[in-house]
Amino acid sequence: MYRGVFLFLIVVTLIVPISGSYCALDCENLKILAEKNKDHVQSVASISKVMTALIVLEHASLYEMVVIDPTMLHTEGSSIYLIENEIYSIETLLYGLLLRSGNDAAMALALYTSDHDLDTFIQWMNDKATQIGMMHTQFENPSGLEKPQGNLSSAYDMALLMCYVSDHVDLMKILGTTSYTTSKHGVWSNKNRLLKMNERVIGGKTGFTNQAGRTLLSIAEEGYRISIATLDMYDDFEFHDRMYDRLYTDKKMRKIFTEGIYQLNHKKFVVHRAGYILESDLNQDEYVFTSTNTGVTLKYLDYTWVFPWI
Repeated sequence: MYRGVFLFLIVVTLIVPISGSYCALDCENLKILAEKNKDHVQSVASISKVMTALIVLEHASLYEMVVIDPTMLHTEGSSIYLIENEIYSIETLLYGLLLRSGNDAAMALALYTSDHDLDTFIQWMNDKATQIGMMHTQFENPSGLEKPQGNLSSAYDMALLMCYVSDHVDLMKILGTTSYTTSKHGVWSNKNRLLKMNERVIGGKTGFTNQAGRTLLSIAEEGYRISIATLDMYDDFEFHDRMYDRLYTDKKMRKIFTEGIYQLNHKKFVVHRAGYILESDLNQDEYVFTSTNTGVTLKYLDYTWVFPWI
């Protein structure tokens, strides 16, 4: 009898549908490669900290020094255990923010860069979300804690954010680091074990609260980049790993131009990154170039690229 019940539980566990929502995004063209409830809005927990780090790096340099004061220690949850009057570089605090998900690091960075005006920092976060096109997102703190409702977003919006930051060299270096040695706290290991599970993965961020469930943001590269965001998914690491394997096999892309300097009508324009399209979209239609005052627009089917004049 017990053996039968045990086998029944195994079968039920295996066929339970994946919970939560997800979105896999082609970062070259911002095409949706796979999704489930991509626009469902919920608390996203600590993957919010990717936006926090982006805002910090837009307002401060890595090597500025931060003196920890009492207002920076008024946080709950995960911590890197900052102590009053200690001095840290922005760079070290960012490693604590993104590898260890320190809520105290989030508060210290936000208060420092905003001259202790937290409302201004949060406004910067929301302004950036609007600029990027994150239409279902509302930030209310730099950490992702739910006080009272937390930072709200969708799987699509967070995957879009990951694509956006993938061009930020300093931020991607931190997001892709598996461990960081500090002078005061020993070695910080990255909570994102996906970096060791799949060699294509070049960065990401974990998150969890009781309200949000498990949240995970990642990005991989194999010729072209794909970002995946999962919200409230119990097997998130395994899901991202499997999804990258499937997408890079089934959604093959063809490079149609490379980075460099080109010329149109005796004027030069610059291409900063190679362009890819899905092989399934290749046909005999011609590319259409349009010249504007600011640069060149290239259209092919529903793909569009914009290149600035030099």
